Amino acid sequence: MVVICALALVASALAWADDAAVSRGPLTLRFDAATQKLAVTDARTGLTWASDAPALALVVGETKLKAERAEVTRLGDGTGLRVRLSDFGVKKPVFFEKTGFSATSRASVAFDAALTETSVRLRLDPVDNPAEEGISRVDFPNRFGQTGEEPSGYLVLPLGLGGIRPFERGDFRWDTRVYANGSHGLNMALLGKVLASPTETGPAIVAVFHTAFDCGLRLETRVFTPRWAVQTKPTLLEGNERRFQVSYAREVEYHFLPRAGYVECAKLYRRHLIAQGVFRTLRERLKDQPELQHHVGAIIKKQYNGPVFDNGEIAKARELGVKKCVWVMGGWNFGGYDRLYPQRLPPNPKMRSPDGIPGEEGLRRTVALAREAGYLFTVHDNYSDAYRDSAEWSESYLAMQPNGERQKGGVWGGGQAWIVCPQEQLRFARRDLPRIRALLGRGGYFIDVTGAAGLSACYDPAHPHDARRSAELKRELLGLAKSEFGVIYTEGLYDFLIPTADGCHKIFIPTGAKHAPHEDALAVPLLPLVFHDAIILWDLRRSNPARAKDPKADKYLPLDGYVPLYGAMPAMLDAAGKHIAEAMSDTQLTEMLDHRFLAEGVEATTFADSTRVVANFRDTPYDDRGHAVAAHGFRISK
Repeated sequence: MVVICALALVASALAWADDAAVSRGPLTLRFDAATQKLAVTDARTGLTWASDAPALALVVGETKLKAERAEVTRLGDGTGLRVRLSDFGVKKPVFFEKTGFSATSRASVAFDAALTETSVRLRLDPVDNPAEEGISRVDFPNRFGQTGEEPSGYLVLPLGLGGIRPFERGDFRWDTRVYANGSHGLNMALLGKVLASPTETGPAIVAVFHTAFDCGLRLETRVFTPRWAVQTKPTLLEGNERRFQVSYAREVEYHFLPRAGYVECAKLYRRHLIAQGVFRTLRERLKDQPELQHHVGAIIKKQYNGPVFDNGEIAKARELGVKKCVWVMGGWNFGGYDRLYPQRLPPNPKMRSPDGIPGEEGLRRTVALAREAGYLFTVHDNYSDAYRDSAEWSESYLAMQPNGERQKGGVWGGGQAWIVCPQEQLRFARRDLPRIRALLGRGGYFIDVTGAAGLSACYDPAHPHDARRSAELKRELLGLAKSEFGVIYTEGLYDFLIPTADGCHKIFIPTGAKHAPHEDALAVPLLPLVFHDAIILWDLRRSNPARAKDPKADKYLPLDGYVPLYGAMPAMLDAAGKHIAEAMSDTQLTEMLDHRFLAEGVEATTFADSTRVVANFRDTPYDDRGHAVAAHGFRISK
């Protein structure tokens, strides 16, 4: 496992010997061969962002080994350094002397540190570590990002729809996050630290991970020491050997911003994605995805009560005067909602159309009735889960863990779910999707779990793959469905899926409460600030922290004004949903430019079409430029 320790902040002064130093623009990069510390000084702010420990450490168990030998040379263009470290060992404290503990490694590890005008790019070479040496991970860059000061500030965390975590002297918290690892994981390959309050800007450092698929985040906020560690999981070897290796180069780039806040951090990442050619807006997609037009500005409602479509839904939409509505039905599949997968066909025999037609013909009839009314009906599907009582059950297609056991999922309507290997998910999708499209026609489709479940290697010799391949397989699955139906939605979202996915539901908004079921952070719309005009968000969620102590408490908190504030499409078929959908329809295709806290409990966002949304989460009205915003209400203006 490689750990890229992204940031640290400790109260200690820095002392540097200029063993090796290079400069470019306002930045100066130094590596001290004696202490093996790495530092970047920014002349614009006068700050030095540095590691307070050796910049690279091999880890045996949980013990870090320091290299005894360091060789430093300049890169050919003179704007960076190449460092090779070898002869790793541990300086034995008294405890280790008494226990006889000893750890060394013969590994030779090299990395490059290259400057641009505003950043430093760190590249770790592939590492080959024989299993007998017991190496469990590489920490690089180790505890990088301290300033030698004690300022307060906040961490910028891509958790759910986005959050920031303030820190100050005396704060103590610890948790672990992993990139693309479920609803509690990181969904964008960036991290930031801002030395200012959430309502101000200040010096900032933003880490963008160029090789993120094997990365995770360990957050440690200790007295004097907010610290990040980004972990890279072991990758698969030929022959499916289960031993640590870094089989391809890992890269992370640290950008130094003289004055920024979380908005600027998000916009930096957006520019990075555009430069990489992986950012495609909804407006661009409309040119070759005509089906997408029906989804922009639509109420998108998931029907959890399938397989009988509510006879009053279409009539209600007409009565309200709703222009666009998309229903996504669960339970249409053979076994019913979250049951009997991977079998999904023929459709559930209990399926009924609004006028009572059963089974497969009932499904066709429901689609036709919705389209006759000018709306769209599609279904909720799942290729990740399998159940033992399915007629198609077999352990052969399940994902295998390093210990040889099959991977379990959650416990749902069909009981204990087991995870289907992503390669095998594609096999089932190739078999079933054309048949389902023949039933539904083109227009849209929803695949559950794919955007919410984490990346994981499969160790079954019949279908092995690493985390990178897991990401590719997720994209292939959504791409296959998109080719059949024209538009594809998924549950949750990771940034690497957005070039393929057109929409997503059930992304959580941080609650800001410690020990909440979701995200101990202050909510800010990081994901919309990057991707608002590239993805349709709907059915936002906020977990209720009270449920952690009281299982009878409501599972989710009221959304108040978060739906328009974050530029999402409503999931409720009522007058409020109609108002939001119509008012934000054109805005759906534009960039979210800004978010700010106007007052305690009051927030505002602005969009590129001049739309401005003010959401009031207080118990009293708020005066917004002479207009009253009701308690727990919102105002949309242009």
